[in-house]
Amino acid sequence: MKISGTLILCCTCYLACILSGICAEQKFKFTGITDNLPSLSISSITQDSRGFLWLGTHNGLVMYNGIEYESMSAVPFEENTLASNLVQTVYMDRNDILWIGTYAGLDRYDIATGTFTNYPVGNNVVVSIFRDSADLLWVGTLDGLGCMHPGTDEFVVYKADRLFRSIPDKVVRNLYEDMSGTVYACTYNGLYQYDSVSDSFIPSAILLPGNPALEGVVYAIEQDKKGDWWVAKWGTGFIRIDRESFAYTVFPLNDNRIYCMNSRIDQDLIIAGTWGGGLNVLDKQTGSVTSYTQSSGPGKRLTNDIVYSM
Repeated sequence: MKISGTLILCCTCYLACILSGICAEQKFKFTGITDNLPSLSISSITQDSRGFLWLGTHNGLVMYNGIEYESMSAVPFEENTLASNLVQTVYMDRNDILWIGTYAGLDRYDIATGTFTNYPVGNNVVVSIFRDSADLLWVGTLDGLGCMHPGTDEFVVYKADRLFRSIPDKVVRNLYEDMSGTVYACTYNGLYQYDSVSDSFIPSAILLPGNPALEGVVYAIEQDKKGDWWVAKWGTGFIRIDRESFAYTVFPLNDNRIYCMNSRIDQDLIIAGTWGGGLNVLDKQTGSVTSYTQSSGPGKRLTNDIVYSM
């Protein structure tokens, strides 16, 4: 069963709630906990070419085929196993290669063969994974990030305490590439972009003086179809950056503790998963915000107000 045309939310205490057509008067469909789901905390979610869902949890990896669940756990002293049951992020690469960020390093899982391979990336806690259009695989950690070049099997490491291959802040929460091919790193102290000349990350050129994303915790950035950038800044809300002038506008939400975002489900909406304020939906044209929480009415009520991933 292929699951498409839906927004899937990973809430901290339940599997997911699925919202079809969030801008319309659609209702949530809740998928409850089963005996085969090993954890109440689901940190990340992705989908393979068959439409099967892969869930990173705080007690292993789970595959859901639309009917049943299959769980995979770390097994001590085994080679073909997860490095850790604490899974922070998952990323589906081409040819159904699943990259898994854990609290004990990075795992590569070949879905076709069922084979796990572990990679050192400079720090054991992997929190973000992304492959760019130049075929570089970027991996963000709590202490810098790693990059694997095409044709190699090792990561070069970028750190905050060096001049070469450097990044100004060590915690890299998210990675993104815009329409121009610029790769961004979202950190606990601002937004940075990759500069191939210096082979380092530098303050982003799209941030004018005064832009709140110059410092503080930035969780995500995305570019909409018009070309405007949207930055998720913890404690501030969304920041829209004009594609031509770089002028910025701040859009406060009902809860500004943004943990994840989605600008792809509807061109007129930006969706924020928050840390305690549920789902906040911003209308880009009017600036109005609609919230979905545990206290919302029947059919629109979340199972938990912490949304890890979408």
